Amino acid sequence: VKCNPRPSVRQLKPSVSQLDADGGFIHGALLNHGIPALVATAKTQGLAGLSVVNISGMIGSLWFFTEKVAQEGLIGIACCNSPAFVAAHGGKRRVFGTNPFSFAWPRPANNDGQPQPPLVFDQASAAVARGEMGVMKAEGKQLPEGVALDKDGNPTTDPEAGLSGVQLPFGGHKGSCLALMIELLSGALIGTDLAVEADMNNDNNPTNQAGKMKRGMFLLAIDPSSWIQPQSDEESLSHAEALFQAISEDPGARLPSSNRFSTRLKTVTEGVAVPKELHDALQQLKEEAKQNEN
Repeated sequence: VKCNPRPSVRQLKPSVSQLDADGGFIHGALLNHGIPALVATAKTQGLAGLSVVNISGMIGSLWFFTEKVAQEGLIGIACCNSPAFVAAHGGKRRVFGTNPFSFAWPRPANNDGQPQPPLVFDQASAAVARGEMGVMKAEGKQLPEGVALDKDGNPTTDPEAGLSGVQLPFGGHKGSCLALMIELLSGALIGTDLAVEADMNNDNNPTNQAGKMKRGMFLLAIDPSSWIQPQSDEESLSHAEALFQAISEDPGARLPSSNRFSTRLKTVTEGVAVPKELHDALQQLKEEAKQNEN
């Protein structure tokens, strides 16, 4: 990872831009350069696209970025590629990344005039996100059936075998098609690596693929006021509230991200509970880092 990158934005078309992260982490580049450019273009053009290239390190959760777009009153859509870990439906070879996808929809103030957080979801196209598999391995839990194969192509519920083997897409052919779409949008379309290319370039070693792969991200921002005449975002955003209310009033159902936002409010006063095992592991890493500095 480049320590002092100089991210830059190029306007490719009136509504299309490219963010070059200059070999640094994506987060600062997007927050300080990419998203402001994306938002400004969407508000003038009604629709804006942004590709992000030359990224180093882990991209992380996409909801963080689409939520920022929605906080500007825009609809945000994002997806990104990743090293090959997932087979196509019916296959046993790694051809897709876990290929996450995020969507964020801004919401108007409620009936009391209080602002509402946007609706946001972020999901992998794999049946189980790779990070979740790592957590299950650390906690000694088993995977659900039908989410992974071992290195010999046999179904497995062992997270360690699944991590070293092949993950499967969610929803069979439906998740496989979504993974394919993301692979094309965040790889082929914007000139970064396809997962199969990263897999071949790194001798099928998943431990070093993320660092060497040419990662990419594809983002769209949509201005709701540009899609209804006369121009106003109130009609489309208020119309969606009827759907959100129906979901929220159905026992057992909930809106995506509702738990995240309520938990976020609690942590301000209650803090974050950290398992002792994780706390101890972090303390050990801290001590090791200190020793390495010396």
